[in-house]
Amino acid sequence: MSDSYNAHADDGRRKIKKENNVDQSIQILTDRGIELKRHTRYHYCITGNLGKIDFWPSTGKYLTSYNTTIGRGVFNLIKEVDKARG
Repeated sequence: MSDSYNAHADDGRRKIKKENNVDQSIQILTDRGIELKRHTRYHYCITGNLGKIDFWPSTGKYLTSYNTTIGRGVFNLIKEVDKARG
């Protein structure tokens, strides 16, 4: 097989993984009672006492408005939400 074929196959697997990340991350957050406002399929917002947190579940990236923390991972996001809630 050529390298270009392998690269194309990797792109397909990567896309499927990112789609799964979206579904799993949203499920984990809603199971923990965290309310999400959906902007797009790939961009959500969580509002807390300190401000808002933007979240991109396909990559796990989040950005807080109150202390400009940039982080990754749904479980790190949960810790950040807990801090924001006080």
